[in-house]
Amino acid sequence: KTFPKIRYTAENASDDDAVFPTVFVQELPATEIGRDLDGTVINGVLSTFQVDVSDNDNKQNCKKVMSKVIESMKKMRFEVTSMPIYRKENNVWIATARFRRAIGFNDIL
Repeated sequence: KTFPKIRYTAENASDDDAVFPTVFVQELPATEIGRDLDGTVINGVLSTFQVDVSDNDNKQNCKKVMSKVIESMKKMRFEVTSMPIYRKENNVWIATARFRRAIGFNDIL
């Protein structure tokens, strides 16, 4: 099944009408890694992203979309640090997963 009207967002709230499925990508606080002795520059960060997929139809749609999200994140060399958790809130299915990777000074995602 394809989802021609899928919505991607980095905003956790919107005044617009809801669109399903929705993929909400949120960057969580990162930590500095690869510090040298001088400590004057940031050489890299350990970055974590949380992705929430929501759908008002069924859990299977969340699973299918999250599967594609995982595939995309793995292509960018992220590791899955929290496998998808599925829950239902106010008749909307939500899948949540977290991804992490070290991003160096010269890395391109």
